[in-house]
Amino acid sequence: MREITGETEAIQTVHNYIDGLNTGEEKKIGENLHFPHSRCMKDGTIHQWGSAGEYLDGFKQRLEAVGWGHTKLNTIETETISDKKTHVKIEFTRFKKNGELIGNYKSLYIIIYEKGYWGIKFGSGTG
Repeated sequence: MREITGETEAIQTVHNYIDGLNTGEEKKIGENLHFPHSRCMKDGTIHQWGSAGEYLDGFKQRLEAVGWGHTKLNTIETETISDKKTHVKIEFTRFKKNGELIGNYKSLYIIIYEKGYWGIKFGSGTG
């Protein structure tokens, strides 16, 4: 039996979050992000959302112009900060609905344990 650690939970949280984006499942997004949820975008702008519905709507609006279809997680690295906080660095690829490449991106997620579950509280990235 494997030991369940913050690192293990953080990795699973990222996978679940990407799955939720790809399937458009608001419930899954809500189970893997903490709200209010904040993101620092490539240009330094910070966005904040109060719910999974707001987050998913904003995500879809941002990527609608490029014809986003799905996201593929390429790499994931973790650093345990404490028993309730893990930093996760990811690289991912976005594709259009027709399978054409949109681009490759990097993000850093701060994943914390609060309210009884591990969730992404803050992110900063290039896409």
